[in-house]
Amino acid sequence: MQNKLVKISSFTIMDVLSGMVITSIIIGMVFSMFTVINQQLYSYTNTRAELNKFLLLKADLKRTIFDPNIHLNTVNNELFFERSGSKIHIFQSDLDLLRYTDNSIDTLSSKIENYYLIKSIEQSDKSTVDGVHLEVLVNKVKLTCDFYRQTDNAEQINKAILDGV
Repeated sequence: MQNKLVKISSFTIMDVLSGMVITSIIIGMVFSMFTVINQQLYSYTNTRAELNKFLLLKADLKRTIFDPNIHLNTVNNELFFERSGSKIHIFQSDLDLLRYTDNSIDTLSSKIENYYLIKSIEQSDKSTVDGVHLEVLVNKVKLTCDFYRQTDNAEQINKAILDGV
């Protein structure tokens, strides 16, 4: 009895190795692509969070500056006022803009580039504030805003026009 060679269809070791190399290259490309996308998303999320903080700070300062019932005072570029019976003090410490109240200290922004108060030239009271200038650094971009309080009769005239008087 003679042994017959039976040929079985299969892959050679070279076929298997070349398939593994091609698969590992594709997996490496997909992994690096997901890593880059993840870094971009993280950067966008941080930028958006900083921009939201800036917009909240801007809204808070705008509400404070434009409230006619609040008398704004200043000493050494620090803002003092009273709201709802509590004394509030806003000042800059390094790159932070801080709000100090009777029982808490809040960080309004940690990216302040420049902050100064605009004082009234016409009024005799040098501690009165007419506006605030603010510069905040968000993702290497400087955002600037100015708030000016109305000190003339323009607001009363506009209200009278709107009311039809």
